[in-house]
Amino acid sequence: MMKPKSYKIVEMAVDQGIGFGLNRAFKHTDEPTREQIHAEVEREIMLALSEYFEFDIPLLIYNP
Repeated sequence: MMKPKSYKIVEMAVDQGIGFGLNRAFKHTDEPTREQIHAEVEREIMLALSEYFEFDIPLLIYNP
C-alpha cells in the first residue's frame, strides 16, 4: 500500500502558489499594493492546493 506524503504535497503546492501569485501580482504593474500581492498569492495557493486535494466547499470562494 502506498501512502502520500501530505506535508510534502502541501509544501510543493504552497511554493508553486507563491511563485505564480507573485508573478501574477507584478504582471501588469511594477508596484502592486500589498493587498494586490496578498490576493494574488492567496488565490494561486488555493488553486495549486485544489490540484492535489478536493475541498468540500466550492473553489469560487477563493477565486474572486
